Amino acid sequence: MSVIINHLYQHTVELRFEPYRHIYSVDGVTIPGVTTIGDIVAKPGLIGWAANEASDYFMSQIEPGKSYDEVQLDSIYRTAKRAHTMKKEDAASVGTITHKWVQNYIEGKDPGTPVNEQVKGATDRFLDWVKEYDVKFLASEQPWEPT
Repeated sequence: MSVIINHLYQHTVELRFEPYRHIYSVDGVTIPGVTTIGDIVAKPGLIGWAANEASDYFMSQIEPGKSYDEVQLDSIYRTAKRAHTMKKEDAASVGTITHKWVQNYIEGKDPGTPVNEQVKGATDRFLDWVKEYDVKFLASEQPWEPT
C-alpha cells in the first residue's frame, strides 16, 4: 500500500500517513487520532449518561407482574451494564461510515446512497452544505501545517 509523506516545520518533521490503515506516524511512532485522545480524556458528564443508558435498558426489559428466571435476569443485568458501550459503538460506527462516504465523495468516487437512516441524514446534510456554499474540494485527508 502507498504511504503519503509530508514534510512539516521547514522539513524538520516527516509525517507519514498510511491511508489503508488510516495511521499517521512520526519517526516510527504512531500519532493518536482525535477518537483515541477523546477516549483517554475523562468526561465526568458522561457518567450520568451511562447510568441512564443502563437504567433505560433495564426498564425496557422488565414488565410488571412478570417473573424472570435467573438466566433471564443475568442476561438483562449483563446487557444493561454494556448499554452505554453499545450505544457509543453504534454512534462511532455511524461516524466512521459517514466519514468514509464523505472522503469517497471528495475523492470523486461514487459512494452510492447510504441505506442507514442516520448515515443518510448526515450525508444529505453534507451535500446540502456543499451545494449551498458551492464548495470545490482540492484534497482530502491532508495534514495541516501551522504557520
